[in-house]
Amino acid sequence: MPFERSYEAERRLLVMRAVGMGNLRDTLEGLRVLSGGAALEARASLLLDLRGLAFLPSSLEAYAVAAELAAVMREGGRRVAILTCPGAQYGCGRMVGTLAEMRGIAVFVTVEEAEALNWLGRQREPDVPEAARPRASC
Repeated sequence: MPFERSYEAERRLLVMRAVGMGNLRDTLEGLRVLSGGAALEARASLLLDLRGLAFLPSSLEAYAVAAELAAVMREGGRRVAILTCPGAQYGCGRMVGTLAEMRGIAVFVTVEEAEALNWLGRQREPDVPEAARPRASC
């Protein structure tokens, strides 16, 4: 599963948007790429946008994703917002979030990008119109 990655240095925000079918291996590899990135060295927060992803993890897969997410993000009190579609994807996101929180990281799961950015403390500038923001079809 390809992740589209961007880093907004002024807001210390790493954005990862998932696109495609996806599977456990691709998800874990996508998270592992973060462990050596400059964005993490700058103690950036992470917006993990899963709205374009078809993969829904089983409970065992959610445990593996949560463990990798916690291993990558634990240092320095980094925060993670997981952005999902409503329904089953939101439930899976909550499962991953809860398991990651048990490993010591702060996670917020939502279906609204504005809520995610607000929780991360990385609100978008007011001059960015809503229509210009990337949207996924849920």
